Amino acid sequence: GDIAASNEYDWQGLHNLRSFAQELLRVADGTQLARAAAHFGRQLLKLSSDAPHASAFYAMLSMLLRRLDAIGYFEGLQPELSAADATLAGSPPSTEPQTGATRLSLAGSSLLPPPAERAGLLAEL
Repeated sequence: GDIAASNEYDWQGLHNLRSFAQELLRVADGTQLARAAAHFGRQLLKLSSDAPHASAFYAMLSMLLRRLDAIGYFEGLQPELSAADATLAGSPPSTEPQTGATRLSLAGSSLLPPPAERAGLLAEL
């Protein structure tokens, strides 16, 4: 059935944290975000695994990944795939319609962390 919070203030605090992260990720400088992305992403992965019913952690991870994609963080990287994932990857990729949004790309820039660090985060996802 449904899950109810044992302490409603915990859930309100988590909601406030999600709102704060949304605004922070919206206005964060791409270079600073790129430097902190691996650590922040790993922490969100751990928190979402530790508290699977707290959707705010998944929402923050989604916001982080969308923002990283917008700055070109993952451009030119290929994740290491397991055999099962490689089989699934054989299907044609789906594409999203163009949104017309301006894209700031740091791809190929010395402002991004080394490819190995970026690929490590991508592999963990």
